[in-house]
Parts: sequence; C-alpha cells; structure tokens
Amino acid sequence: MAAEGETGHEVLDSSGSENERDESRNNRRIKTSSDIPSTSDDGRDMGRDIIAMQQVLTDGLQRGFSKLTEAIASQLSNATKQGRTRTRSASESSDSVASVASETRKATKRARRESTGDVDVEVDELLAGNDPNTTSNVASAQNEEDVLGSIAEEYNLDEQCAEEVNPKLASIVNKMVRNRLTDEKLKEKLTQSTRPTNCENIVGTKINPEIWPKLKSSTRSRDIKLQRVQNMLLKASIPVVKVIHKLMQADSSQLEDNKSMIRSLMDSMAILGHTNYEFVQRRRELIRPDLNDKYQQLCGEHIEFTNWLFGDDLPKQVQDISATNRVSQQLASSDNMIGRMERAPTP
Repeated sequence: MAAEGETGHEVLDSSGSENERDESRNNRRIKTSSDIPSTSDDGRDMGRDIIAMQQVLTDGLQRGFSKLTEAIASQLSNATKQGRTRTRSASESSDSVASVASETRKATKRARRESTGDVDVEVDELLAGNDPNTTSNVASAQNEEDVLGSIAEEYNLDEQCAEEVNPKLASIVNKMVRNRLTDEKLKEKLTQSTRPTNCENIVGTKINPEIWPKLKSSTRSRDIKLQRVQNMLLKASIPVVKVIHKLMQADSSQLEDNKSMIRSLMDSMAILGHTNYEFVQRRRELIRPDLNDKYQQLCGEHIEFTNWLFGDDLPKQVQDISATNRVSQQLASSDNMIGRMERAPTP
C-alpha cells in the first residue's frame, strides 16, 4: 500500500518492486519540472515587459511635452493678440503653427549647444542677426515684456535692474558669468586682447624685487595666483577701450547718437579700474604679515602703486618711513621724560 508523506508526494512500501520505485521517481521528476516555469522563459517575458514599459513612458513624455509646448505657444499667442484685430486668415494660422515648430527646433538646437559648452557659436549667431526677436517679433517681444515685466519686478526687490536686453544676449551673458573657459579658449582670447601702445597702465602689477625674496613661499604662491586673476581682469578692459575708440571716430552726426554708448562703456571702465585698485589693496593686505612691523605702513592706501605693487621707488619710501619712525620714537621718549619729571616728588 502507498502511504501519504508530509510533503504531499506518494511514498512506496519497502516491499514494492524496483521497477515501481523507478517509475515513481520518474513521475515525480516530470511532475516537479512541469510545475516550475522555465527561467529562460521568465527572463524573456520580463525583458519584453520592461521594453513595453519604457515605450509607454517615452510616448507619455513626448505627448506631455507636446501638450506643454502647445499650451505655452497658445498663451503667448493670446497675449500678443491684445490690441490687434481678432480676425485671422487660414494662412496666418498656418504661419503661427510653423513659427511654433521653428521655435521648438531652435530651442532643441540651443540645448544641444549648451551641452557642449561652446558659447562662441551662440555669439556668432547673435551677431548674424538670426534672433527672431530682432526683426519680425519685435512687437511680440514688447507685448511679452508688458505682460511679464510687472511680475518680474515683484521678484527683483533686492536689486535695482534696468530694462531687459535681447533675450538671446541675456542667455549668453548669463552662461558666460557662471562657467569657465577651457584652457585653450582662455589662452586664445588673452592672446587676441592686445593693449593699445599708449595705454601703458593696462598691465599687471608685480611685487618689488626688494621684497619678493623675503616673502614666505606660501605667500609667493598665493600672490602668483592673484596676479593671474588680476591680469585677466585688465585684459577684459582692453576690448572696452577699443570699442570706445571706434565709437569716437564716427562723424559728428553719428557721434551725437554714440554719446550714450560711450558714457556706458566709460562707466564700465571706471568700475574695472576701481576693481583693479581694490585687487592691489587685497594683495598688499595678504603680504603685510610677512613684513617687518616697522614697515607695514607700506601696505597703506596712501602708497601709490605702479607696475610694481609698492611703487617705483621703494628704497626712498623705506628711508622716509625709517626717518618718521625715529622722529616718533624721539617724541615718545621726550614725552616719557616730561611725564617722569612731572610725577617726581618735590624736595
């Protein structure tokens, strides 16, 4: 008789024949293998499920972005239609759809360029006049500014801002001030920026040779890095000077129109010059601890700098400071003597 095991499978008596035991084993193998699904089949099914899910997500995202683009285009279109006639022909509607598609393609190209970090291409396109806001969409840009300008002002309370500039120009500038150039690009631009012959002060400021060997190695290393940054700042001012020169070469009729631009550029030069002055003072302050206490006043703002951080005639300045210190010491000694005499008891 066959008994029922705890696992639910049949167990044969010990009196059963060898053939019956073999048949029972084979039946159990067949039953077990049929109950367990194939691993390879599961893997293929799972792979197909993942691919299907990815396709569904991709299609959903594409439809979502398409709807978002259409909604934004619709809102901008409604804003720009204020004050205009409300009757549009079928051809104008077609042009609007084509314009939205064109803007979408250009936005995709801009995203690809930004991923490569090549700002020069964007600058070339800006100068080529490919920006639609500079031609046919001037009225549209003005209406957008009217709609969004008041909202933007509510979030710019901490800093006073001027009117908006060309959107593409703003995008390029915003990217430039938050990203660094490659070493090759930086070297190329610094090499191209050569100063006019008679602008002899647009040069870097070095530490006087009398002081340089006396500084600590860490101080020298730090100052070399600051010199490099200061030199780049001065190089940035050279194109501004050249643009001012070209604007001033215009004839009398154009010169009158150029005055406002010249004034703005001169203001920029004034800020760059002030920044260079502050840069020199910060470098002096970092060097001050390495100097003898008696001569730390060399780092004061009253000491003019030239191509050298402490002026052209450092030995004379040191002599003047030494003489001033001796006079101060003598005066201090005289004051102490007078004080002791006044405090001395009378006989």
